[in-house]
Amino acid sequence: TQCLNVIPRDLSDKGDAVLALLEAGRRTHLVYLGDEETDEDVFRKAAGERFMGIRVGRSEASSAGWYVSEQGEVDRVIEVFLALVAGPAAPATVA
Repeated sequence: TQCLNVIPRDLSDKGDAVLALLEAGRRTHLVYLGDEETDEDVFRKAAGERFMGIRVGRSEASSAGWYVSEQGEVDRVIEVFLALVAGPAAPATVA
């Protein structure tokens, strides 16, 4: 699998690009999943309590605070976050 990373000229790496996107979108929190070496720039630069870095594939050298074992687990992580954002289901009413 090949991947193409596009980063504006005035930014040095993917970490700077992600932080610029957050600022431009006036966002304060980030959940970032990545499986490439270049994703480590994001994990390092976006560290802190408002950021959650999740590496795909365990690596002792990673700056991500969390990891999933394989790519197949990414869908489940996204499902969990979507459920959290949606909140609890509305209670059913009986007529």
